[in-house]
Amino acid sequence: MFTENNPAGVKAFMAEQGLLTNHFRLPIVPLSEELYAKVKVYLSKNK
Repeated sequence: MFTENNPAGVKAFMAEQGLLTNHFRLPIVPLSEELYAKVKVYLSKNK
């Protein structure tokens, strides 16, 4: 979750759980596609 800038990791986890939309305004940028894929895999294994 904290591999890249924070709070983008937290927002990615929350977005995947349907708690918010994954939209950003500068200076926050979204997670890389690679890390976002890892978030999805982690959540699918830990529901």
